[in-house]
Amino acid sequence: MTLPTDQAPPEMPRAVVLREFALWAFVVSLSAAKLWLTNWLVVAGDAHANFDDAHYLRLAAVIREGGWLGPYNALTLIKGPLYPIWIAAVHLLGIPLLVAQRLLCLAACAVFMVALRGLIARRWILAAIFCVLALEPASYLALTSRVVREGIYPALTLFVLASGVGFSTTVRRNAGVQFTWAIALGVSLGAFWLTREEGLWIMPSLIVLAACSVREAICARRDEGLTRLRLRLLAVCLIPIIWISSMSAVSLLNRRHYGVYDIVELKARPFKDAMGALSRVEREGAGRRAGMPAASRECIYEHSPAFRELRPFLEGPVGEHWGQFGDDGGENVAPGFIRWGWFMWAVRSAASRAGHYQTPGTAQAYYTRLAKEINTACREGALDCSRRRSSLIPPVTWQHLPDFASALAGGTFKFLRYHETHVTQLSSAGSPEIVEFYGWLTSSPTAPIAPKMRMVPQRSRIDRARQEILRRVAGVYKFVLPIGSAAGLALLIYGGVSCIARRRFPHPLLVVAAAMLAGVVTRMLLLGFITISAFDAFQTLYLVPGYPLAWAFALCITAASVQDPGTLRAAVSIHEAH
Repeated sequence: MTLPTDQAPPEMPRAVVLREFALWAFVVSLSAAKLWLTNWLVVAGDAHANFDDAHYLRLAAVIREGGWLGPYNALTLIKGPLYPIWIAAVHLLGIPLLVAQRLLCLAACAVFMVALRGLIARRWILAAIFCVLALEPASYLALTSRVVREGIYPALTLFVLASGVGFSTTVRRNAGVQFTWAIALGVSLGAFWLTREEGLWIMPSLIVLAACSVREAICARRDEGLTRLRLRLLAVCLIPIIWISSMSAVSLLNRRHYGVYDIVELKARPFKDAMGALSRVEREGAGRRAGMPAASRECIYEHSPAFRELRPFLEGPVGEHWGQFGDDGGENVAPGFIRWGWFMWAVRSAASRAGHYQTPGTAQAYYTRLAKEINTACREGALDCSRRRSSLIPPVTWQHLPDFASALAGGTFKFLRYHETHVTQLSSAGSPEIVEFYGWLTSSPTAPIAPKMRMVPQRSRIDRARQEILRRVAGVYKFVLPIGSAAGLALLIYGGVSCIARRRFPHPLLVVAAAMLAGVVTRMLLLGFITISAFDAFQTLYLVPGYPLAWAFALCITAASVQDPGTLRAAVSIHEAH
């Protein structure tokens, strides 16, 4: 089976038109049903989340007024700016934030379905794929009522890979189709990169899809002249141009307003030098856990006047605040221990209180001085240190491999079983004035206020009924995902081995499935690494981007088996391709 070649499309017969109409009628109807079923979820305003919910809303309020990210402080450039831009744009359009995020999710599912149209002939299979992705529980869990960037991150992830699928499988279609997918991939990749900081995890999936694109180009090379080849190359070049342009635009805005040519300040060289210098100092009492014990901080205070300026704060309220998150692994640790993932924020908070965040220049000058003093002490032997480094993460050695394997196994179990994923409503927390501000800026009603965020029951009978329906749907997903993942992996291995044995290229559906699986695996490996080097990352908040990809993997394998079992063995012979 091969993809359609570039030719004028014949006139669509009546039956085909009716099937297309039925498919899109189903998509619209199911989308409306999901919006109605999830309408009981309202915004849970957490006024205490200064690094998350409250941070995004502060920036969004400034952007809404036509500014950029507001006055400079230690929090201004800590995270990508796309989510605050999204909040401001949705507010100006008058759309409730949670509704807009569900619409984005549904749009991503529809785009993925469209990307598979050239590979799946049966419309009912496409409808089933959209249905499974649209009702996936990660889009209506309790955390989706919070104002956090994970509300759009799974949808952006699916947008990127859907665009990649569309681009890689339309090499032999007309140039206009491929240019459309190239633009979609460049735009979605730029939005994805500007939302969170760890965007590299998506690259293995795109590399797998690129292999599919190369294969199709090889198969089609005899049918294309020089002009067509140039158009294909231009479409390929368009992707990084759009992607890099979006990041450059944000960096230029940051340089104009703050003098920092970067998307997030955490990646600035002076701060990475400072954290690298701190991480190279021997940390007694930490064991294999990545963090900074009080005893190690005392040693550094003696040899670094710059770090000594932070002592009243790190050994005071700032250290106490971030230290409460240190023992999340249930182990006995030294008093005053701060896990590395939180120590980074503790240093920034302490530096801000010490007056080093008046401007980006003063902050960078301080971190440069801090790194220089510690590295000098290490070089002179005053401190027991490892090799010099510039990094936000502490050294990770082979001794951490058992911890990594254990964390990865536990995290995979949590992922497959939808661990701690609750279909419920969270309460708001904080002062009524701030929660009211949440409601105004998100154009949404807000949940009742409680001293701390907790689950709250639904009062309306119809809301309880809708919630119960979604809980039952989520229960089906929790039951099927482990089985579907295991079966899909077995079928993918069988298909791969068969293709190697027969010297054939895999069918494009198998390549798409492999790309989705690569995304899930890379995401889990990344979270495992973060867990042993910074903090426990196997939490629902960080797992949700993987769920659409896991289901897309299982669905593509299933579609290949149902549509034509032969696709599990091969598609195009290597000799035929040449």
